[in-house]
Amino acid sequence: MINIEQQLKQELHKALEEIFGQTIEEKQVQIQVTRPDFEGDYTLVVFPLVRIAKTKPELAGERIGEYLVENSMIFEKFNVIKGFLNLSLTHGFWLNTLKSIKNESSFGTQTIRPDAKKIMIEYSSP
Repeated sequence: MINIEQQLKQELHKALEEIFGQTIEEKQVQIQVTRPDFEGDYTLVVFPLVRIAKTKPELAGERIGEYLVENSMIFEKFNVIKGFLNLSLTHGFWLNTLKSIKNESSFGTQTIRPDAKKIMIEYSSP
């Protein structure tokens, strides 16, 4: 299963190259989970793209957000707060993600390496 953030980065990277007509470096596409006090699921940090956009961060964010909502099946709506583009993902995206998790028998597990450090966690009841 592909990581949600990796999938979003791929979609954003493709869109940014089409919008600005030039190659975008991987480090310029910075996404993070949107802060709880703002609307949206993930946030694209627009500041690293200002040099390429040749405009203010707010205008670049608006342009990117409009493109994504019109041309992508995973972005439902957006809002721009200064240099941050907050993106809301569609219900269909979340539904497909949950379906893929359901079909993956090893979801949430991790193989422990033989050289991994052992840690003991003690739980004491008050």
